Amino acid sequence: MAQTKVKSELIEGGLGTDWQSTIQTSNFAAEAGKGYFVNTTSGGVTLTLPSSPSFGDEISVVDYTGTFSTYNLTINANGNKIRGGQTNKVLNANNKAVKLVFTDSTEGWVVASSASNDDLGAPTYSIEALIVAGGGGAAQGAGNGGGGAGGLLTGTIANQSPGVQYTITVGAGGAIANSGYHTAGNDGNDSIIAIAGGSTHTSNGGGRGGAGTSTPVANPGGSGGGGGGATINGTNTNGGASNQTNSAPLTGHGNAGGNGTGYNDYIGAGGGGAGASGGVPSGSYPNIQAGNGGVGLTSTLISATNASSQSVGEVSGSAVYFAGGGGGAAYNTADCGDGGLGGGADGVTGSNPGNAGTANTGGGGSGTQYGSQGSGGPGGSGVVILKFPTTDYSGITTGSPGVVTEGTNTILVYKSSGTYTT
Repeated sequence: MAQTKVKSELIEGGLGTDWQSTIQTSNFAAEAGKGYFVNTTSGGVTLTLPSSPSFGDEISVVDYTGTFSTYNLTINANGNKIRGGQTNKVLNANNKAVKLVFTDSTEGWVVASSASNDDLGAPTYSIEALIVAGGGGAAQGAGNGGGGAGGLLTGTIANQSPGVQYTITVGAGGAIANSGYHTAGNDGNDSIIAIAGGSTHTSNGGGRGGAGTSTPVANPGGSGGGGGGATINGTNTNGGASNQTNSAPLTGHGNAGGNGTGYNDYIGAGGGGAGASGGVPSGSYPNIQAGNGGVGLTSTLISATNASSQSVGEVSGSAVYFAGGGGGAAYNTADCGDGGLGGGADGVTGSNPGNAGTANTGGGGSGTQYGSQGSGGPGGSGVVILKFPTTDYSGITTGSPGVVTEGTNTILVYKSSGTYTT
């Protein structure tokens, strides 16, 4: 009892508090009128405030072991406000003693003790991110390679705190070529997260596919475009390299396009994907197989059900793929290259326009084979996805992202540019 009396004197007006003799060492629900000693020597502890408090309700808490700076005490608002905001708070300084008093729905719980309001900070949390750039388009003309997939960045951005704005840019797919025979398509556009006062993370647009001539050549990109196969009077072109790098703490993914080598018959290679390089032509005349697009990568940031509802990624069973390379073109009855899982477009034969990469996957457009009508397909647009604990979701967005929940997490799906404020 002597220890309890000493501890209670740390709280202004604490002599009337019903102090609990049990030391709290794990998460607990606080009751109005009671005081708690909390021991965080073994790990962080969460105090959950009452869900239906009344005016004047009080709750007191003491750092029993002087360890709040090592392992914090998180104060869960439980649907109400703390100091006018609905986010949880933390005590992260040693030897603090705080009394909270409930006022009203406007301010909620306020500090009424020797501690200051500044002692109640907002807890940091982590945001998982997926950034996929727009896929590359293919060339116009003969024997075209598939467009490279957009670059892909994924990982966890730790120690985020309230009030920080994320500016999000979603890259468009590379446009088709429309200016004549053997004309280059266009690279995909970058997707970006720029964190105010912090880092910028860029996924590079996919490289355009090459044609079966000395020009246009395949371009490097997040994943490189596939090279074109030689025409009768042309030359093979090599696939573009990947130029996607890591952007700490996010990891970059991208692969080279296949080389258009070995055949003098309008056969293109596949564009690179986030998970594998583009394929090269194979077989022997007349049964030649154009190169397949490189497969994309799966992501666990969003479930297959929610990906389908939001029309992002390519769903295969329970897996969700992003950033597949476009398939290469083939002459006449030769086999076209398949697009890579993750929105890569399948190649086409004849003088038909190439297929487009799937929107909001970062997939590369497909090559086409022959003639002035044979324009390569455009790349698919990119996407940016953020995932974080629902308790930390601010609801402050622009650009109308999709909002879905999975378990205890909220997921924001940006198919166009916008912002999110933590």
